[in-house]
Amino acid sequence: MTPWFDAHTHLDDTRFDEDRATVLARARDAGMAGAVVCAADPTRWDVTRAVAEAHGLIWTLGLHPWFEADLDDDTVDALLDQLHDTPTPHGLGETGLDFARAKEPHARQRQRRVTAAHLALARVRDVPVVLHVVRAYPQLLSLLSQHPLPAAGGMVHSWSGAPEFIAPALRRGLFVSFSAGVTRSERLQAALRAVPDDRLLLETDCPDQPLRPGTRGEPRDLLVLAAEVARVREAPVEHVLRTTTFNARTLFGSI
Repeated sequence: MTPWFDAHTHLDDTRFDEDRATVLARARDAGMAGAVVCAADPTRWDVTRAVAEAHGLIWTLGLHPWFEADLDDDTVDALLDQLHDTPTPHGLGETGLDFARAKEPHARQRQRRVTAAHLALARVRDVPVVLHVVRAYPQLLSLLSQHPLPAAGGMVHSWSGAPEFIAPALRRGLFVSFSAGVTRSERLQAALRAVPDDRLLLETDCPDQPLRPGTRGEPRDLLVLAAEVARVREAPVEHVLRTTTFNARTLFGSI
């Protein structure tokens, strides 16, 4: 059995509260060697860390643009101060730009400011950054030119951009992660082909983005995703699993 790594999950989500241990046991029985639990809701940062540490997983903390949108500027600033005072040994995020949600100039500028603050803190700590990007790839690439990644690097989770953005993302040092959307989109499959082996990651983003709409995603779904990625890249699935596991460990380390 080839070990594999889920580079982005929300296993702290309440939808796993009833059977989280069972879900993780299924994944480990299927070869899961590790996973990253990424914070989304800042009111649950303590839960994110507790769940990950209880199950021997990597965790990151950050202010997700969806949750940021419901807060005023003073609250956002207070949360950034709290993040600055909170150790994050494995990484920061997720943070980023989501211009499908942020329509007004003020909201978009605040997303830029918050993401830049995460990048600055990551450079100080030299930990990787997990980036959420939706309909804002040129803007993210511009932001990274002004506020670069830390030496530890970073990733775009659940890539949704056009293939032409892959090369500039790679030049800025990013790893590129794909989730279930790549199984249904020719445009994402073209982007997938443009990513070299040493920058490729796989994720489930579970419980979100399930393979089958209307169901709950879980880490074990990554094996189906890997099979489709292997088909698109014309590579053995074992090679895809080994490569993406090595890359995830390179980016996040192991615990």
